[in-house]
Amino acid sequence: MIFVQIKREKKAQVNDKTRIDANKSFVSGSIASIASIEIDPDGVVGYFDVTTDGFLDWAYTTSGEKVVSCRVTDTDANQTVGAITITVVSEADDNLFSSDDDLLAYEPDLYRYLQDGRSSFLDKHRRSQFEILDELDANLIRKDDGSEYTAGDIVDIEEFRKYSTFKTLSIIYEGISNDVDDIFRNKANKYNERMIQAKKRAELKLDSDGDGDIDSQDNTVNLMTGRLYRS
Repeated sequence: MIFVQIKREKKAQVNDKTRIDANKSFVSGSIASIASIEIDPDGVVGYFDVTTDGFLDWAYTTSGEKVVSCRVTDTDANQTVGAITITVVSEADDNLFSSDDDLLAYEPDLYRYLQDGRSSFLDKHRRSQFEILDELDANLIRKDDGSEYTAGDIVDIEEFRKYSTFKTLSIIYEGISNDVDDIFRNKANKYNERMIQAKKRAELKLDSDGDGDIDSQDNTVNLMTGRLYRS
C-alpha cells in the first residue's frame, strides 16, 4: 500500500517561494518500493516529476485556495494520489505587521539563515502576527459584536511595526539556536527584550465596528497594559 505524505505551509503569499514536500511518502506491506513521485501545485499546470528530491519549490502568482496533488507510483505500477490545499493570499490581505526590510535594517546578513524552500521570512512574520492577535483574544479584547480580531481588522500597523519586527527576529534566532549560551540564543534574548520595550510603547488601532476605517467609534489598545479606549 502506498501512503502519500504531503507537507506544506497552510498559508502562503502571492509570489513568495514555498515548498511542497512529499519526501516522507512510503510503501508498506509490500516488497515494492517507490518508483516515482509527481506533484501538481494547483491542478492547472500539471504534474512535475520530483522523484529525485521528493519536493517541489513553487511560487503562486494568484491568490485563492490551491489544491495540491501528489501522485506516487511504486515498482509494481500501483499508484496513489493524495491531495491537500494551500491558501494563497495577496500582500494586502496578509496584512503582516512587519516586513523583511524591517528585519534587514537590524540584521543585514539575516538571509543566510533562511530555511530550505524559503526566499523570505514571511512565515515568521505571520507567526508574529498570529501571536499578537492571539494575545488580544487572551486579554479578552474583542470586537463590538464579541468576535475575535483578525488581521484585516488591524487598519494601521505602523504603531506595531517595531514590536512585530523584534518579535520576528526573536522567533528566527530561537529557531536556529542549539545551545543555551550560543550567539543565536543571545540574539534571541536581545530582541525579546527590545520587543518588550516596543510593546510598552505601541498602541494598536483596531477596527472594532468592522467598517474598514478607524474613527471615534473604534478602539485603541496597549497590549502591555491591556488598556482599551475609544480612538
